[in-house]
Amino acid sequence: MLRSRFLWKLYTGYSAIIVISAVVVGALMSRGVERDARKEIRQSLQAQANLLKKPSVRYFQQPNTQSFPNYVNTLGKELSTRLTLIGADGVVIADSAEDPDDMNNHADRPEILEARSNGVGTSIRFSDFAKTDTMYLALPIQSKGTILGYIRTSLPLSRIDHRLGQIRTAIAWGTGLSAAAALIVGFLLAYHFVRPLSAITVAAESISRGDYDHRLPMSRNDEIGNLAGVLHLMAESCRDRTETIVTDRNRLSAILSGMTEGVVAIEQDEQVLHLNEAAGRLLDVSPEECLGKPIWEVTRVPEITARKFDSACTSVGGLGGGRGLKVSFALIHGPNLSYFAFAML
Repeated sequence: MLRSRFLWKLYTGYSAIIVISAVVVGALMSRGVERDARKEIRQSLQAQANLLKKPSVRYFQQPNTQSFPNYVNTLGKELSTRLTLIGADGVVIADSAEDPDDMNNHADRPEILEARSNGVGTSIRFSDFAKTDTMYLALPIQSKGTILGYIRTSLPLSRIDHRLGQIRTAIAWGTGLSAAAALIVGFLLAYHFVRPLSAITVAAESISRGDYDHRLPMSRNDEIGNLAGVLHLMAESCRDRTETIVTDRNRLSAILSGMTEGVVAIEQDEQVLHLNEAAGRLLDVSPEECLGKPIWEVTRVPEITARKFDSACTSVGGLGGGRGLKVSFALIHGPNLSYFAFAML
């Protein structure tokens, strides 16, 4: 059963669908998780930046105090988020990770340019300070329509890489186990589907060999069960017909064997189809050895060999030794073939 090519073809197609589906679903879930994680980081950065907008307005209106830059530095460390206060001209005023005096002008940074145009700016790029890809979000600090500066928040994406890796691993395990379970179930279903077909094949082979008593131990209410039932009926019908043919043949053989006249039946190609014992005695041949041979190899009697087998007639001749021979020819039509028969007296 396990060597069935149909079983493995069916299972291979099913497995390919399962594996491809698992890979596609896993990839989509992984991308969805990564997209949601970045969206969550962006929302968190924007919320933190919004908390500093009002204090930043007051600072820009009274820039002589140093308390607010110190507050930005302290708050950034507490939030584990890098906070940067930038002037309208791009000069860094305060930063929770670096010394502002060592930082370049930020007026041309993508998030600053976008915040100036759209009210909020984001960008993801490699950070020379963090040595990893970092997400930046900037908001303009405005008063009466005038941009006083910018507050920028940033977070290295490496912090979520480990988390995303764990989630991807969980997704991989989940989809892998689901695919494995589906493959096992698929194999059982394929085996359950192919097994009765194999049994039906074995039954059909048995019927072709003449074993009409072979039965399928199957009780299914689907198309396969119907096919098995039809095969049972076909086997019974073939057995009945074969028994009828054998009975008729035996009856005919008994009749021909009991006749005193010699009877020979030949096919249209003049091959001997039947020769009874009386004909064998008259022609001095063995009936069994003559079957399938041309009539002109069986006997050299001119009244038989010189006859064109196309119509009924009677001819008289001799067998030698003073014995006379009367031969009657007849053309007999069957359902599938026509043959000639002649009787000898």
